[in-house]
Amino acid sequence: MATSEQAGPSSQPESETIVPAEYDNVPATDEQTAAPNPIVLRFRKLGGDLRDNWNRFRHFMWDKEKREVMGRNGKSWAQIGLFYLCFFLGLAGFWAAMFAIFYQTISLERPKYNSLITPPGLNLVPFPDNQRRIEYSPDESDADRMRIEQQIDEFVFQPLMINQSGYLDCSDLPPANVTDPQRFCRYDPSLLGECAPGNSSYNTTEPCLYMGLNRVWGWIPEGFEVDELIMPKFNKSPSFQNRIFFTCEVREEDRDFVDSLNMYPPDGVSFGHYPYVVGTDERDQARYIRPVVAVQVALNTRDVDVNIECRARAANIPEEAPGGLFDSREEPSRFRVRVMVRS
Repeated sequence: MATSEQAGPSSQPESETIVPAEYDNVPATDEQTAAPNPIVLRFRKLGGDLRDNWNRFRHFMWDKEKREVMGRNGKSWAQIGLFYLCFFLGLAGFWAAMFAIFYQTISLERPKYNSLITPPGLNLVPFPDNQRRIEYSPDESDADRMRIEQQIDEFVFQPLMINQSGYLDCSDLPPANVTDPQRFCRYDPSLLGECAPGNSSYNTTEPCLYMGLNRVWGWIPEGFEVDELIMPKFNKSPSFQNRIFFTCEVREEDRDFVDSLNMYPPDGVSFGHYPYVVGTDERDQARYIRPVVAVQVALNTRDVDVNIECRARAANIPEEAPGGLFDSREEPSRFRVRVMVRS
């Protein structure tokens, strides 16, 4: 009879690991149950993407297997380089040819077109502010006064103080022809009278306003006929027939605030200073002296805006805005300004 040791495998199932009862209800730790942190996962993914992208970029810049730089081998780079070299050489040649053809149509001695900007405009120094006002105080430390005097010195006095030896006396000359060489005329600063260099009118209540016509190439002034109404209207003698004269008026409601308006020089500017035909030569441009006139406004009050209007007068300077390409609501050879002296 067989013994128990010789019997076959036991019919009992394999026993499972026995866990003590006291550990059955132990909860799992946070690390075991918590979901992965999304920020950590995002940084891990970003790090992997950066590595992948960097490897792709390195492979794009230099492929060791194919020996290519940025996806092209040496032959391909030579072909595309030759193409763009020929392309840009052709483009540069075309541009140079067009530039050369354009230069054949212009002159360095005169502008190609100038009929659209006549007549010349009348500009004013010192420069008014955005409200067309010139305001200052006679006090020496006043910033507006110092700025005004600097503008007058730079744009009026300095151009008149150049060496005028060899210049012509054009006070009684008629205008020259457009085809003639530029006539360089003498202009004595003492013609400005009380507004001449050395006389600072802005330490008083009698400021000087300086005005002059802009340079317009080839523009020649024309005189009024002696029997025209414009001459007796402004009490001008026939001697003004060949001169550009200037008129200034105070607005009617402001006339009680002004004692007088004095013009220097009183007879205006001779036609002999015109036309302006200087070309691109900067030395000739610097030699040309633009004639300037001044009006001294004798104010008898302070802290009051006084409205003044000035015009340049010649037969071919229109009374109304000419319109056209450079359309304007105002005549170009006129300005309006408000002058006020602060207490």
